[in-house]
Amino acid sequence: NAARQTGKTTLFREVVAELQSDPTYFGLLLNLENFARLSAPRFYQRLDYQLQQNLAEQLQPEANADHLTCLTAVQQTPMADHFDLSDKLEIIGRMLKRRVVLIIDEFDATPPEILPDLLSTLRASTSPPAQATGGCTALPWWGCATSRHCWRARNRPSISPISSPYPTSRRQK
Repeated sequence: NAARQTGKTTLFREVVAELQSDPTYFGLLLNLENFARLSAPRFYQRLDYQLQQNLAEQLQPEANADHLTCLTAVQQTPMADHFDLSDKLEIIGRMLKRRVVLIIDEFDATPPEILPDLLSTLRASTSPPAQATGGCTALPWWGCATSRHCWRARNRPSISPISSPYPTSRRQK
């Protein structure tokens, strides 16, 4: 496992900030640090709250009518399970006409009963590549902060994975 206090969260925040400067991507950082003992309904409720807060924070500096419409649509879409998470990410990508890059910090705190469905959804969260019309993005890259659930690049046409801060030997194949 990556040691505590090694700057992983800071690195993730820097990646999100860098993504925001690229009109192709929209970065969202979620932190599951205190989620380990939550029931499934409470897990998705807290995840939804965090997603909405981070989305609002990311959109704030250059808020416009499209951003407010996106935020409203996300707020009005309930999140009770992994399918709803996928729907919300699709809404964000489609409405902002950007590829959503979801970064999950402290992923190993995901409750065990939720993990299989959540991983399955993250792996399968794909759509046709965003063209000039925008559209939903695939989640081209997902990661976590520990070696147990190491970084994994997704090989998708027309999507370039973000470089990992870890050497290739630490990645799962």
